[in-house]
Amino acid sequence: VLRNVYNDSNKIHHIGDHEEIIMPELHGVDMDLLKKSPLPGVIICNCQIPLKPPKMMGKPEADPGISLIFYYQISEETLSQSLDPSSASPAVRHLIRFVKEAQSKKDMRRRFKLIGMVMNMAEIGLPSFLRGYNGKPAIINKSGQLFFGKTSGPNPYSYMEMDILVHTFAFIARKGLYSVRDSISRMSLRAGFVIQAEDDDEMPECLFGCTALFNLNYAQALPVNLPPKQWIAH
Repeated sequence: VLRNVYNDSNKIHHIGDHEEIIMPELHGVDMDLLKKSPLPGVIICNCQIPLKPPKMMGKPEADPGISLIFYYQISEETLSQSLDPSSASPAVRHLIRFVKEAQSKKDMRRRFKLIGMVMNMAEIGLPSFLRGYNGKPAIINKSGQLFFGKTSGPNPYSYMEMDILVHTFAFIARKGLYSVRDSISRMSLRAGFVIQAEDDDEMPECLFGCTALFNLNYAQALPVNLPPKQWIAH
């Protein structure tokens, strides 16, 4: 339902808990049914992207970078299925299980995956070494921090947020991201998020959220000044 880009003097953790940031309003959702659902009304994916060149060794420089934030609202169909998990699709049942277990079980939390794809790599002449990573899922394990909360206001709803600290990705991934920083605004991008399926009853995998991005410009990130929150490694 929404995509925002912010920059701050600190990394922005748990965006849903900052009163200064307005959370999206839900549209077309039966709020009474949502209160009965085991799923949150919105899933937030907060991708924290470094802006400084990566180091292979040594202590990294302080780099708040930017936060590229995706908000995904529960659909009517998913909400309806979640009210009766026994008859829901494998993807909805698997998402319900993730929401229930991910905070307490590392084996479940490590299944969160990010998929990024550049649709016009050849057109903008990106380095060939990046092609092998294009569209390849990235498991968000130690680089992720999971939060749950509830919004305030006249129509409150629950949310789940995954903060993804790209600063902790492998060096080659960070190097690749930094090498294309000047081409970002010309890229046709896709970002998708999925909970990894491992057992037969969890198949097939389905994206719970996907966004097309055009003309993304880091320099146009909205400046904010939020109270700093500590990153707590899982």
